[in-house]
Amino acid sequence: MAEPRDAAWDRMWERRWRRHEPSGSARRFRLTVGDVQATGHLLEEAAPQTCAAFWAALPLEGRLIHSMWSGEMVRLYEPLELANAIGTENLLAHGFPGHLTYDPPERELAFAYGLCHFKTPAGLKPLTVFARITDNLEPIARQMAATRLSGLALVRIEWAT
Repeated sequence: MAEPRDAAWDRMWERRWRRHEPSGSARRFRLTVGDVQATGHLLEEAAPQTCAAFWAALPLEGRLIHSMWSGEMVRLYEPLELANAIGTENLLAHGFPGHLTYDPPERELAFAYGLCHFKTPAGLKPLTVFARITDNLEPIARQMAATRLSGLALVRIEWAT
C-alpha cells in the first residue's frame, strides 16, 4: 500500500529543510558587535567545506557595513579569503534571520539579521549558507540594523566554549 501523500510530503520537506538546523554536535562560535554578543552554530552537514574553512580562519575581526541590495543584511567590509571554501554548498537566494553566508568569488562574509534576498544590481545571487546565529539574535540584529544609519560597526568572531 502506498504511503499517504501528506506523510510523503512531510518526510521530503523535513529532509530538505533540516540542513538549516544545526546538529546537536555542531561547533559553536561567538559573534560580538559593539557591546552585544551572540552565539551561533555551524551547519556542517549542509556546508562542510565552507564550515571547515571558516573555523580555520577564526578568530576574525573586521567591520560590518549594511548591504545595499539585499535587504536586512550586513557584510564584512573587508574581503575574506576562506581557503578551500566552495560556492556550491547549501545555496539559497533568500536569507532568514541568523543566516551567515559566504560568496567565494567576491570573498564576502555576510549576516542576515532579518528577511532578505541575496541580490546584486543584476538580480538574485544564491549564496552559501553555512551557519546560523542561534542565541541572542534579537539584540545582535538591532546592532546590525543600526549600521544602516551609523555606518561601519566593529565585529569579532571567535570560537565559543
